[in-house]
This record gives sequence, C-alpha cells and structure tokens, in this order.
Amino acid sequence: MQVPRQSSDSLDVYEMQEDGNSSESDSPPITPSTPISQRMREPRRSSKDHTIDNDLPEQDVHTTIALDGDDDHDRRFNNQDHTIDALHRHHYTTSKEGMRTHHQADQTSHPWDQRPWGSVSREEVNDPPPLPKKGLLDQFRATSIAGNDLLASVLYTIGTCTSQAGPLAPISLFLVCVFLYPFIKIYGEVGMALPLNGGSYNCLLNASSKMTAAIAGCLSLLSYTATCVVSAASATAYFNAEIVSIPVFWVTLAILFVFALLTLLGIRDSATVAAIIFFAHAVTLIVLIVASIIFMAKDGGQIFANNFRNFDYSTTVGSIYFGFCGGLLGITGFETSSNYIEEQKPGVFPKTMRNMWVLVVIFNPIVALTALGVVPYQEIIANSDHALSVVANAAGPGWLSIWMGVDAAVVLCGGVLTAYIGVCGLLERLAHDGCLPKFLGYKNKRFRSMHWSVVVFFVLCASLYAILDGVIASLGVVFALAFLSVMCMFAVGNLMLKYKRKRLPRTIVATWPAVLVGLVAMFCGLIGNFALNPQVAYWFIVYLAVPLLIVYFTMKRVRFAKMFHQLIEISPFRRYFASRLENRIDNTRKHKVAFFTSTDEIRVLNKAIKYSNGNEVCDVIKLIHVYEREEDIPAHLEENHYILDHVYPKLQIDLVLVKGKFGPELVRELSVRLSIPISFMFLACPGPNFPAPIGDFGGPRIILS
Repeated sequence: MQVPRQSSDSLDVYEMQEDGNSSESDSPPITPSTPISQRMREPRRSSKDHTIDNDLPEQDVHTTIALDGDDDHDRRFNNQDHTIDALHRHHYTTSKEGMRTHHQADQTSHPWDQRPWGSVSREEVNDPPPLPKKGLLDQFRATSIAGNDLLASVLYTIGTCTSQAGPLAPISLFLVCVFLYPFIKIYGEVGMALPLNGGSYNCLLNASSKMTAAIAGCLSLLSYTATCVVSAASATAYFNAEIVSIPVFWVTLAILFVFALLTLLGIRDSATVAAIIFFAHAVTLIVLIVASIIFMAKDGGQIFANNFRNFDYSTTVGSIYFGFCGGLLGITGFETSSNYIEEQKPGVFPKTMRNMWVLVVIFNPIVALTALGVVPYQEIIANSDHALSVVANAAGPGWLSIWMGVDAAVVLCGGVLTAYIGVCGLLERLAHDGCLPKFLGYKNKRFRSMHWSVVVFFVLCASLYAILDGVIASLGVVFALAFLSVMCMFAVGNLMLKYKRKRLPRTIVATWPAVLVGLVAMFCGLIGNFALNPQVAYWFIVYLAVPLLIVYFTMKRVRFAKMFHQLIEISPFRRYFASRLENRIDNTRKHKVAFFTSTDEIRVLNKAIKYSNGNEVCDVIKLIHVYEREEDIPAHLEENHYILDHVYPKLQIDLVLVKGKFGPELVRELSVRLSIPISFMFLACPGPNFPAPIGDFGGPRIILS
C-alpha cells in the first residue's frame, strides 16, 4: 500500500510496504523527541541493498525524497519540524537497513558500496597558531617578474606583426593596446575578489565546475610550453645572428635540456635577479629607440617615407587585422602576474596590471614605428626571427647590435627558466587537485624538485619544436593560440564570477560591456591566428587534446575502473585481479572533503554534497559548523545531517561542530586536525561581513552563491 502524501509544508515521503510486512517489525519506533546522538543505527549495508541510491533509476526507488527540486520543495524543507515528524511517523523508512529493493537478492556488494554511518563529533579550537609571515613583493619587483616576459615578447613580435601588416604594423600594435585596456580591470576585479594564485584555473575553479577549470589549466600548460619553445628558439636566433654562428636547431634543444637540468637541481626564480634583468632590458630597448630616432633625423625620414610609399594598400583592412592577430604575441606575459598574486603586497596587483599595460603602450608600437625609419620593412620580414638585431645593426654602431644580441639571449633564456618553474607549480596544483596523475606532483628528497613534471614538460617542448622544424613563425602561431585561449578563459571567468559570486567583496569592477569587448577582441585574434596557419593550428589542437584526455580519464578514473571491473568479473582472470581492483577502487575513493556551513537549511547542505560528489572522487564529506556559543548552533542541523546521511548511501557524511572563532587560523588548524587539505575545504560565497579576506585563508574553494 502507499501512504498518502504529506501536506505541502512537509517533505514528500512515500512509503511502500512489501507483502504486508510492516517496517515496525524491522526496526524499533523512533519519536521526534529522541535525541540524534541516542538514535540507534544499524550497520550500514551495501548501497545496492537500499532504495535510495545515487545510481538507481527513479522507478526502482521505493522511497523518494526530493532534495533538489522546485521552489515548492525548497519551501517544504524550510519547515524542519514537519519534515522530521513526517519521517518519524513512517518509522523512518529512509533507513538503509529498513529499505530494500525488490531485487536485492540479485545484487552483489563491492567494497566501495559499503560505507559506515556518518557521525556527529565536536572539536574545540581555542588558540590556533598565528599565520606564518612571508616576504611580499612591492610594486617594482612584482612588475619586474611579469614585465620580463612582457618585454621579452617585443623581441619576436615586431617581426611577426610586420610580416602580416607591413608598414601598418604600428597601427595593429596600437589596436592591441586599445583592446588590452579592458583587461586591466578584468584581471583586477578577479584578483581583488579572489586574491589567490592560479590565474584562470583558480578563477574558474571558484566560479564553475572543476572540469571547466581543468580545461583552463590545460590551456595554461600549452601556453607555458609555447612560451618556453619560442623563447629558446628566439634566444638562439639572436645569438646566431649577432654573436657567433651556431647550429640553431640543436642549440635550441640544448637550451631546453640545460634549463630542465637546472630546474631538476632545484634552481628557483629570484625577484631581485628578475628586477635587474627587467631594468637592463628596458634600458636596452630605450637605447634602441633613441638610436633609431637619431638615425631617422640624419636620414631625413627617407626610409620611413619609402616604406609607406611602396606598400600595396589594396589589402589595408586585412593587413591591419592579421597584423593585430600577430601583434597579440606582444602582450604575452600580461597574465603572469595573476599566478603569484599571493606573494604581492595588498593593493599591488592592480598597479602591476596597470604598469604592464603602460609598458605595452610605450614599447610595442614605438619600437615598431622607429624600426620602419631605419630599415625597409621587407628586410624586417626577411629577418623576422631576429628583427631588432637588424634594426640595431643599422641604427647604431656595431656594439649596439652585439648588446642587443646578448640582451635578447639573457632575457629570453630567463623566459625559459620562468616557464619551467611556472609549469611545475601548475602541474603540482593540478595533480594535487586530482586533475592529473599524482606522480606529476612528486618531489625528490634531495633537491625538492618535481622530476616527473620537468621530464614531461621537456618532452612536450622538445617534440613541439621538432615537429614544427624550429620555425619561429609557426611556433608563434601555437603560442598565440594558447595565450589567447587563456585570455578568453579569464574573461569568461570574470563573467561567471559576476553572475555566480556577486557577494564576493571587490574594490575593482569591470563593466559587462568592457568584459565583452575584451573577450570578443581576443576571440577575433584567436580566429585570425587559426586562419593564418591551419596546419599549425592542427598541432595546437593535438597538443591540447592530449592533456585534456589525461585530465578526463584522471577525474573519471573510478568510473572507468568500475567498467573494467565488470569486464574482469566475466573473464577467466577474475580470481587474480578482481579483488585487487576492488581494493584499488576503494582506496581511491577514501578521500575526504569538508564544507563549512553556517546554516541548517537542507537545500544548501544538499547542494554542497552534490557538488562534492560530482566534482571530487570522495566518499567522506564533513559538514563543519563553527560556533562560539552553544545556542548559536542551528536548531535543525543535526536532524538534517541525519536525513542526508540516509539519502546518500554511498557517502559517509559526518557533522563536525567546532567551538571557536571562525577565521584563517582556525581553518588551517582544522585542516591539520582533520587531515583535509585547505584546497578541499569548501565555502559558500563570502559576503561583506566575512571575518577576513578570502586570500588569507590559504585557498578554500567557493562552491555556492
């Protein structure tokens, strides 16, 4: 028989009695007044023995509890007394022991289906240790680190842009500056709302699903790969042109290998060294501009005039557009500052982004314009790999070109080292978050370097360079595609942050039109670079598809392992591999996450559980409530935890009540006590009254609005 539906103020509960057997004979009656801690729970059985199962279709479920329905359901959940009364009046038929499917005799149990009941425990954190103090970067040093990558791109952008736009290259580069301007606030808003390292990956991780964030991580990986290869190839080209003739292909591979070896030996970036290199490179470019202006004055502007006189203007629009697409290489490095925002002093990050834009405006169009007054643009196109050394050789005395060659080699080799160190941090984060295999995050004991990450990255870089025959123009297309994809993902992350995380405090706000203009401009540049060289674009897709497939299989590894287990079950090798695979799956799922809750609303708790179960490989979810006074504990928190623990049979849902003052110190202390990394501790979106800036907490994830 079917028990009639409860009133609209209560939870929808249907009870199906099998063959007249009353649930009263299976379990003792429970009354609403019975304390949660004293309610008797039978041992949890296999989830396949229960009617409420994550994986069972609705028609196979004898008892239905609507936890994520329409607004009516949400209103029903808000009346907790009716919910509990309804469940108890039907003898709590959601109990996993009391509810069995009609086909339970045909089901087999696996270790990963057997989860113990969740528990209610208490912790007390009185005096958590203070946060460790660390040295923070000032405005100049923070700008120097990212500025090295940005100004280094001038060395290969001038030739690439001029190859597409001819003497109209300065116009294309000026348009790049115009459309880059909205990204000062796009990056600034995200950085102020989420002052955490990780760039677009971290932004999307806190504003969307983990898989979306992992896609951004793969694009960042490809961007690092292209940065490393283009920097090494350009350094070799400049050295070969101005210092001594060398076998460019093999020396480039040697540079990649040497810096891989240095990274394995534990070498690290130095902010002081980066500042020195940045200052020296900026001085070199200024000297080149001044020398070019002096040359133009002596020449009377004849070369400059001839460059514009001899150009075919029938393709003006196309030339400017494709020059714009190639000129976008000149802003690579603009995104770098967001990867070390936690190491910058408060308020420095927006100034860093402004400084980067100013550097682009000062150097990119002006260097391109003065170069046209020194040499014919055809000569720049013919020597696009080392265009500025050609300009230096024509504009000044012989020592200027040698100075330019040495400077280019040093700055670009610094870019190679930065790429190795940056990618190690990225791969460590992706491996730690379960997006890539864990071995990529392993560190050797002697040098504390990530040997597997370095080896994999070297193989990626060397193979990409070899496949494209070391042609810098082709490598530049891959670089542009990867970089522009990252910029687009960051703009998308900003839009999602506006929509889903409105309550996050931020001191900088980019308007919707500004974000859309920036996004469309970068997307147009992406399409143009695809059109410039479709063959090279094919290799971009291949090199992006490989890490994406690895990410997908890593994040879905339990599902694929279960599918393989089913094949093993019907094969002759069952006795040899089945139990081992079961244990492996069980161990993989023995992973804990936590959600800090300040409310007892069951719909909020259920959304947190659904997010955790859908984005993480875990079977233990801890709901944590921090309180200072006993009366601050929400009245129905324990009851709703009890309900949810029954609703999700394959999960162990624990409730942890923590007495203390919520803040960064307490979160870090709980991370140690519960053995849960802070990156697997989740929060609802903080508001203006949050006790501390979200950046001070060490990187907990925001999963709810």
